[in-house]
Amino acid sequence: MADKEALMKTEWTDPVTGAKGYLVIDELIEGICGGGIRMRPGLAVGEIEGLARIMTAKFMAMNIPCGGGKGGIDYDSSKEDSSEVLRRYLLAHRPFLRENWGTSEDLGTREEEIMSILSELEVNTSVHAILESSEPEERQKLLHNLITGLNMQYDGVVFTDVVTGYGVAVAAREALKKTDIEPEKAKAAIQGFGTVGGSSALYISRQGIKIIAVSDAEGTIYNEDGLDIPDLLTKRNDRGVIDRSALPDACKLEDRDRWMELGAELLVPAAISEVITAGNVERVNTKLIVEGANMPLTKEAAGILSEQGVKIVPDFIANSGGVGLFGALLFHHLPPEPEKILEYLDRTICDSVNRTFELSGERGLSLYEAANLLVEERRKNILENETGTLT
Repeated sequence: MADKEALMKTEWTDPVTGAKGYLVIDELIEGICGGGIRMRPGLAVGEIEGLARIMTAKFMAMNIPCGGGKGGIDYDSSKEDSSEVLRRYLLAHRPFLRENWGTSEDLGTREEEIMSILSELEVNTSVHAILESSEPEERQKLLHNLITGLNMQYDGVVFTDVVTGYGVAVAAREALKKTDIEPEKAKAAIQGFGTVGGSSALYISRQGIKIIAVSDAEGTIYNEDGLDIPDLLTKRNDRGVIDRSALPDACKLEDRDRWMELGAELLVPAAISEVITAGNVERVNTKLIVEGANMPLTKEAAGILSEQGVKIVPDFIANSGGVGLFGALLFHHLPPEPEKILEYLDRTICDSVNRTFELSGERGLSLYEAANLLVEERRKNILENETGTLT
């Protein structure tokens, strides 16, 4: 969505450590917003504001009547007292959690820890506010479906570790088609091999797309003939780093940025924000970028690449699978069955990508501009359905 002033921002100071914490509510729809809490050293309110804005866009793109919000704490989550810092942050923001803000885990936080602390604080769940906005007779069923859905297994892993990467793969498949590239003839390179990057790689490979490179914290692993993604997933640790000693001889080890310059038709940055910048954008050699991470390109880099004709599918379209899971269970009332939820994700993300390309072609817009227009279209429809009038 286009940059706009957030509805509300808080700044909190931890009375014990002095750590700063923030809550940004980008927008409320029917009094509700949603978005996770991240904790990392060096975090600033501008990062949280951008993520809250992206959350609104994700909800709108997935036809979910919920605004975007995001929490953040400038603190090292690996410190022994990080749980106590999180507890004090949640206590300070308890009124919002009860009335307006549904939250979840993000970088540096864990869902089970958030839920445990909230229980101590007499907030029933991390989505207490969303449940309270529903009809009383529906609440127990919705809560049961949510808990079941968050604990489901699929492809041998927790379902929550599947949905974002699955959505990225759907976006990649449709975007390749719209770029007149047959998925079965395309090559891809993935940056990041953690939860999002690994699942993106798996489901992209299942679309018939050959993945020739993956990058993790130690560098790029490259094989022009294609990598065996299921095998690589068995060789990564809990930080998404692949064991180099267990690689086949055919794999080449390259530097960390090498993934972006190998000439793959599809690039998927799926790890950290601002990995492609004005300082390294000249290394990018591709026709299509599908954003698996939040804000993986700086505005300057995205502008340069768009001028060069590179198509960029924005994060709020491509990596909205996690939002879609919560939306499917809490707002669209789908049962906690993996196949039905994946069908919903496939249908909605496919439609979003196709509509974005259509708007881009019809109006001479970049894909990012067209995606913003799509979000505004769906926001208008959501507000009309929720209130009967535009607000």
